[in-house]
Amino acid sequence: MSSKRFTARTRARKRAIDIIFEADQRDQLTPSGLLDLLEDRRKITAAQTPLPEYAIKIIEGVAEHIYQIDDLLTVHTTNRDFDRLPSADRAVLRVATWEIIWNDDVPSITAIDEAITIVKDISTDESPSVVNGILDAVRKEASEIQATDDAFQAALASRDESPEELIDLQDPNDVDESPDFEDSGDREDLLDDQDLLDGEDFENREDSTNVGSEADSEDFEEQLNTP
Repeated sequence: MSSKRFTARTRARKRAIDIIFEADQRDQLTPSGLLDLLEDRRKITAAQTPLPEYAIKIIEGVAEHIYQIDDLLTVHTTNRDFDRLPSADRAVLRVATWEIIWNDDVPSITAIDEAITIVKDISTDESPSVVNGILDAVRKEASEIQATDDAFQAALASRDESPEELIDLQDPNDVDESPDFEDSGDREDLLDDQDLLDGEDFENREDSTNVGSEADSEDFEEQLNTP
């Protein structure tokens, strides 16, 4: 099939697939590796036209979910290992999986049809049927994955509440109602009064102790003098 028959959206997918394929060959298939390569390819040169916005969106989306995408494709690749598929097939599958699960603007059937159309043009004769079977399995699991992903994002958002929001949720019964002092002089007077009271208590305790000691001494002398 001639690439001239591709729509603008299909050509954007192909540009994204080219970059993901290149990242795979360079062993840069990580979130940071994909984004670094994307930044390089966004630079306009005389030999290459600028990347379409949709191609950029695809690569950013695949970079964000690359590990989850590869785990999912590994599970649904039967009769062989996912890593043993042609590199072009793997790149197409990664793009289509992101579209099926994380791009609500593209119907799943459209993503699968586009993947088959592209893989017919760039890969082996058996690739279309292999890609179709894997993506159909992904499509059947998409709703469950989306629900799990949404729940996870909601949990993360709930943990990121700002301190101001937490303060607003404080129980009004927990508000500190201790009296405020009008000025520092009031606080100093109170401390002085407390020191005076503490001093008087200490002297009273000391006098009481001395009295008790003298009484005990007199009793002891009487016991000695008693025949």
